[in-house]
Amino acid sequence: MTAQPALLAYPGALDGLPLAGDPSAVALALGAQDPYTQGHGRRVAHYAARIAARLGLGAEEQDLVRTGGLLHDIGKIGFSRKLLSNRNTRLTAGMRAEIRRHPEIGSALLKALGVADPVVDCVRCHHERPDGSGYPFGLTAADIPRSAQIISVADCFDALTTDRPYQRGRQIEQALAIMGRMGPGVFPPALLGALVDEVRGNGATRHASGAAPAAAAQLYSLGIPG
Repeated sequence: MTAQPALLAYPGALDGLPLAGDPSAVALALGAQDPYTQGHGRRVAHYAARIAARLGLGAEEQDLVRTGGLLHDIGKIGFSRKLLSNRNTRLTAGMRAEIRRHPEIGSALLKALGVADPVVDCVRCHHERPDGSGYPFGLTAADIPRSAQIISVADCFDALTTDRPYQRGRQIEQALAIMGRMGPGVFPPALLGALVDEVRGNGATRHASGAAPAAAAQLYSLGIPG
């Protein structure tokens, strides 16, 4: 897949943003638009690195999932102003489709900035599921990088345990139970088990929070945890 089609999906959405080869600058720009997403990215990066360490993975893969976790939602920088400002109404079909494009937009953006392919793959595949029920490509387990699957686990856990406009964040055990009920077709047992052991042993990450838009209330109905 080339970068151009995804980046042209929402003409003008990236106008004026710092795209001169520095993904950290883009991440900061996203944070300016949506402080919750910025804090969420930091927490996901932290959880993902903790899962990787718990699995006994090497420093290189820990760094990979940390970077991929930080940038996993970077494609939300391409959200329309209508979607970003949607705080009081239900999502339209068009908004739902736009949300589901953020892995493609994010990976295309990072590719255009020259970011390493393993990081790009983390962003592209973090909503894919082992049973093929994910998006944007419906990949199955063998085709989803382990790094992206780790980020997926971290992403969901942070979304469940973070305060949102529509509900308080769940307690650790409540969140783990919800994730367990989703089954191995969503979260590989070894990766979920590593998260369980890690947060039970060392607790949850409580920092870098921010206000989430009310549109987030409907993301789980789309299978989009954060």
